[in-house]
Amino acid sequence: MFSSKRYLEEFNKLKRENIMLSLELNRLKYLEEENEQLRRIIKFKGEKNLDLIPIQVIAIEPSRLRRVILAETETLQSIKENMFVIDYNGYLIGKVLKLRGRYIEVMLINDPDFTTTVKVGNSLGLLKGTLGGAIKVFYIDIREDIKEGDLVLASFYQKGIDFVIGKVKSVNYDRNSLSLDITIEPVSNTLSSPTVFVVK
Repeated sequence: MFSSKRYLEEFNKLKRENIMLSLELNRLKYLEEENEQLRRIIKFKGEKNLDLIPIQVIAIEPSRLRRVILAETETLQSIKENMFVIDYNGYLIGKVLKLRGRYIEVMLINDPDFTTTVKVGNSLGLLKGTLGGAIKVFYIDIREDIKEGDLVLASFYQKGIDFVIGKVKSVNYDRNSLSLDITIEPVSNTLSSPTVFVVK
């Protein structure tokens, strides 16, 4: 028969083992997710014939006025300002803002200073972040047929490749304006992976 002391020892031992098994299970789940992400980006890279440089996200700009991540890589010499940055699905999340020693600042698409030319259907517009965090497309003629759910694409002109940024969330018409008021819902969850990719 177990004494209460022996019973407590066995209970604590089983508790420790259970915690270790839970930690190992979580580690295996994380590795499985990471492998799936790598499979996706390798497939995307092959299909689009792209040169990609992986960079590791190490910090997020805490300011509400800026939406910037700090990353690092061993191949810094290949990276230049304004290069596109994508996630493991091939979705555009931002562009290289600045190189600082061995670190890279990446401006995210919802930063108020972010701009890039985009296509919505057959129309060209200018995508821009806002102070409130919303993402807008400007300068698309009010007569264009833009609908909720339409894809918003940014072009990598050197290779003729389009990167998905998001979908049209809302379209507002103002009779006093010559262009549509378009709000975008990004498709990428920027912070879902510690690794993102610079498009070379």
